[in-house]
Amino acid sequence: MTLGAYLGKEHAGWEFTLTLDEQEVCRYTHVPLTVGMPWPPGADCRFEIPPTATTLHLSALKSGLIFDTRHEQSFRLVDSSGETPGLYDRSLSFGERMRALFDAAQGWEESGVELRGTPMDSDTRAQVEARLGRALPNALVELCTAVGGVSFGGLGHWLDCDDDLLPLKQQMDRFGSDYDDSPEWQRVFDHAVFVALEGGDGIGYLAYVPAPNTHCPGEAWFRFHQDGGDFTWLKDADGQCLDTEAALLRWFEILLIDAREINESPAPDTLRLDRTRPHQYLALRQAWREDPKRPFRLYVDRRW
Repeated sequence: MTLGAYLGKEHAGWEFTLTLDEQEVCRYTHVPLTVGMPWPPGADCRFEIPPTATTLHLSALKSGLIFDTRHEQSFRLVDSSGETPGLYDRSLSFGERMRALFDAAQGWEESGVELRGTPMDSDTRAQVEARLGRALPNALVELCTAVGGVSFGGLGHWLDCDDDLLPLKQQMDRFGSDYDDSPEWQRVFDHAVFVALEGGDGIGYLAYVPAPNTHCPGEAWFRFHQDGGDFTWLKDADGQCLDTEAALLRWFEILLIDAREINESPAPDTLRLDRTRPHQYLALRQAWREDPKRPFRLYVDRRW
């Protein structure tokens, strides 16, 4: 697990110590972000959470000239892997793992998961690839043949496996998004393929630039908002491009699994984590609600 400290200048100089079942595993002194620093800060702080661990304790200390400010918070560890069975089991195909995810998610309260149409057959695949002028990435085909298109969430997120797999600019025209607002990404948009849409405050897109390209060894996956902001290449914690399987999984982790965590508002003294996930970022933030006894939050951030 890697620490990610989403804190501002007001926390400069604060020292944070993480103790796992009474054993110190991490010590981090916050430094405000400057040009050239890795994001998020704190990535040098890495540790493992063994299966038997039960409690993670956070100590926060701000040393002062006259007196020190100190906060102590404990988090009970709750394993959530049973809610997404087999999601990170590499002995299963990607299609099997995604099918199991959506079967499970349809039973989640307010997930809104609905399957769109039928799974992709060979004729549909041939039509899509002929329309795009190139083969689809293997992992996308696995998802589409095992599950088909899917929509979820109250904001209207969806992924289609048929008529909506189009050149990105063509889809942007359909949704009224002006790609001229993002001149720096024009060459990316020219070659990109649309895969999924993110609803909410405006429209977000999930797309990829087919291989070969100058951005990644294989397909180059990215997310961006229609207003030209928040363009993000999908990469791992070490800055390496995500392949198609990892990029699609990341998208569903953020918008389906993480959204459920937020909507259900887990107890402030609980840290939910899937112990089967290979690597996880532990986000440290100032608490949403003002509570003098619990001024900080810890949660798993699946964007990394």
